[in-house]
Amino acid sequence: MKLLRVKICGDYNKICDFFKKYNNENKSNFTIKDKEFIEFEKKNDELIIFMSNLKNFISDKTINVNSNEKLYRNYNDASNNISNTICDNNILILCEKKIPDIKNLKIIISENEYLINPQFLSEEKNLMYFPTLFFTEKKIKFNIGDTIKISDDKTWKTIGHVIPLSLLHSFSDQEYINMNTINQYHQQYNILYSNLIFTSLENHSKDKDFLKKLKDRKIKKKIPHIVNVSNQQRSSRCWIFAFLNFTRLKIMNKITNLENFELSQSYVIFYDILEKCNFFLENISKSRNLNIHSQKFQKIIKKPIREGNSAINAMMLVNKYGLVPKCYYPDFFHSVYSSEMYNFLNLVLKKYAIIIRNSKLNGGWQNEKQQMMTNIYHILIKFLGVPPKYFYFNNSLITPLQLSKIANIDSNNYISVVNNPIITKKIITNRINNLISVKKFNTKLNLPKERIKELIKKMIDINEAVIFDNDVKKYLNNEDKTLAFDQFKYNDLFNIDLNFSKSEMIQYKLLKPDHSMIIIGYGDGFFEVENSWGNLNNSKKSSYRMTEEWFDKFSYTIYVKKSILNDNEKMLIDFGLFYSQ
Repeated sequence: MKLLRVKICGDYNKICDFFKKYNNENKSNFTIKDKEFIEFEKKNDELIIFMSNLKNFISDKTINVNSNEKLYRNYNDASNNISNTICDNNILILCEKKIPDIKNLKIIISENEYLINPQFLSEEKNLMYFPTLFFTEKKIKFNIGDTIKISDDKTWKTIGHVIPLSLLHSFSDQEYINMNTINQYHQQYNILYSNLIFTSLENHSKDKDFLKKLKDRKIKKKIPHIVNVSNQQRSSRCWIFAFLNFTRLKIMNKITNLENFELSQSYVIFYDILEKCNFFLENISKSRNLNIHSQKFQKIIKKPIREGNSAINAMMLVNKYGLVPKCYYPDFFHSVYSSEMYNFLNLVLKKYAIIIRNSKLNGGWQNEKQQMMTNIYHILIKFLGVPPKYFYFNNSLITPLQLSKIANIDSNNYISVVNNPIITKKIITNRINNLISVKKFNTKLNLPKERIKELIKKMIDINEAVIFDNDVKKYLNNEDKTLAFDQFKYNDLFNIDLNFSKSEMIQYKLLKPDHSMIIIGYGDGFFEVENSWGNLNNSKKSSYRMTEEWFDKFSYTIYVKKSILNDNEKMLIDFGLFYSQ
């Protein structure tokens, strides 16, 4: 059976009286279930409740009424489809004042005059019901929030404000939960003491046999290195930690006796923020003539700078500003607890945005911008310290750019590779949202997952780690340091199949690649991964064992050398060919 439910608005007792009288006169069967809803047995019964409480429902929209068409089932449908909104002319009005006992009245609704013969439905006569046949015209227009006036052909009196609220909503018996349905759920679950989950879901559902077999697998190739475990702590700096872990391996392959060597993350972050601030001010200048309420401007101004970036941007920053050992530029308070610094800089940038938009200078504002950037540079020094220009490394006094040349990292020599099965193009080109270099676009290869794993193994074979972006929180086991889809027996515990395809995860927003790590080795069906979360569980081991199945599902972008690509893939990059797989 279909049920129609209308929300009760106004004096509950008066509305109950109205429905009792209406049932008797019209042989209807309205049932008041509770103090919130009234149910109708007939599918096509229609009702509009007019309320005098303006502040909750006031609107500037108009509802057109016509008795020959179907009813929109809720107010949002009506207000979003104004030109097509149709409903019945049976109207209930809750008035602010008592109505005189007059048989023939005129009513003004939205400046339109109608002749009516109302049926008064309460002793106080502040409820009026207008059946369809009493309207002299078939079509009535209501401006929500307008004043209602009535007249006895002598004077007009204001009786209230019209708030039409069509809240009829259609439910079947199967669509809403009641105690009967809850009892059905309950009967199908055998409550045993052993069913309860007393530990974390992770510990309760571990497949120990699977984990033992995964740990027992032999590694085939691993980049040789002995390094301290890096720790990004509470900051969102995984992208720079992953990149600098990748970079220090390249330096350590060339220079020995660097067991405790680590590169400064704060140094790269300093210039990352500086570049982001400059990019924001340039965007504000270019968009100064946009309407402040436009979607484009609101997107720019919402959050001027954010934490986070990509490995390609990290490469461009290092190419431009170089590298510094961490011992010469360590982390300070705001390197780790960075939200306060970003929030303050966003305040400053929004203030500068107001100044730029109000400025009468068109093309000659660069001097003004230069002073703004100088101030931002000084703010960054107060938060992060002064970036060093020189330092001693390997018994020589060198500059940051000289150290980056030892690593020999050029962003032009690397390519982003993704596996996105819902996109048919093999080449994806995105505009780079920064002014770090003259490079305007970032090209990504979109390749099958098996080819991507081949490229990773090729990189490891030439002693190059692989940076990759992933959704690390999915099926993560920090205690055993594993990333594996099959390590938790959720299906057995809950009798639910939680296996999704990569396409489904992308389309249903289940894949959120918001973490970066590096792959440093591989074995039969797994990769060895280095993370930047420090000594979890007092372990000196920073590497995780990641199954190839987990990588297929929860990784997104990897960064590899162009030199290991085949000729067809190189041609795609060189000529930017766009065609389907």
